[in-house]
Amino acid sequence: MEIKINKTLLVDDDAMTTFLNTQILVASGMVGQIDVARNGEKGIEYLMEKSADGEGDNKNPELIFLDLNMPLMDGWEFMEEFAKLDPSVKSSTIIYILSASPNPDDMARAGRTPGISGFINKPLSEKLISEIIAKHFSILQ
Repeated sequence: MEIKINKTLLVDDDAMTTFLNTQILVASGMVGQIDVARNGEKGIEYLMEKSADGEGDNKNPELIFLDLNMPLMDGWEFMEEFAKLDPSVKSSTIIYILSASPNPDDMARAGRTPGISGFINKPLSEKLISEIIAKHFSILQ
């Protein structure tokens, strides 16, 4: 049976990266709607808007891929603001850092930060998507 996540959010300022990752997500056949926020601030605004609406297509994403290095609000600042959101948003959303950062401190910090489920080096792959879905969304099988 095909597993499908209804909504995924990519929070990344790089247009080429989001295009590539969107194509990989679509090709996987495992995700439905894919939304993009160009920085952490836009990502938080998106989540607050969806949380306020909360019906039908306005539900929060089940999966977020978060870049670290972005203008206005980086990934770490996004996580600080995410922690302040309504618990219903936090409990129903899985977040993975998706970064090109080779810094081992970023990986270690991701492991210590509440709400982050893992750290992935860019780009995404269908195999990684499959593994994430199997790990966190197996109830859908």
